Amino acid sequence: MTLSLNDKAKTLFKDRMCICLDDLSSHVSTKAPSKLEFFTEFLNFLADLSPPHECFELGDSRYYENDEYLNREILNYSENNGVERDTEEYFIVDSIRHAFISFNFGGLYNLYKHREAENWYPKIIIRQKLTDIKLEGELVIFRGTSTDEYNSGVFSQSWTLSEEVASDFAYKHYDIHDDYLNTERVVLKSRIKACYVYCYDEDDDEKEVIIDERELLVLPPVIVSQKILN
Repeated sequence: MTLSLNDKAKTLFKDRMCICLDDLSSHVSTKAPSKLEFFTEFLNFLADLSPPHECFELGDSRYYENDEYLNREILNYSENNGVERDTEEYFIVDSIRHAFISFNFGGLYNLYKHREAENWYPKIIIRQKLTDIKLEGELVIFRGTSTDEYNSGVFSQSWTLSEEVASDFAYKHYDIHDDYLNTERVVLKSRIKACYVYCYDEDDDEKEVIIDERELLVLPPVIVSQKILN
């Protein structure tokens, strides 16, 4: 079953926000199958929802008014349609809400940089340059992730130039989450040409690079280290 969005919603979520609608439909169908119609209408609703101020700066009064307005409208819409707190559909709504507001406040770059990785989040597929890339040649890249991702051969676009950062993501950032207990985590290493990097910020402490993950098929990542979280 798929979400039957109108053209305006498809343009927003698929073309502008670069969200994988197939992945979103699959998650809704699995976790909240009885709410498929609601999520179709919810996404159509968001496509028509605009903040009251088109021009604003981070931290000024118009920014906060926009934030309060969008959150209030989304909360009212979900409550009026019977979405109860701490349900599967509530958590899906909340993740979509976060993605939608992040995009409204800073475009695709802000959406990708501030996505939440601890729980389910709309899958974002980047296929365009988000920043000027001042990297050249072949790069050594790392990623901290699960053994399941490594075994699947399907990798995320988010990597780092720092092995230490990748190690933190593999073993430290998630060790307080019960869902990650007794799971095997790995640090991966690979190489990629700079021309396949879509985003890199020299001032980013995490030295994140958003890459074209399809290029990893040429030189599959290898495991640098692994351990079970407990």
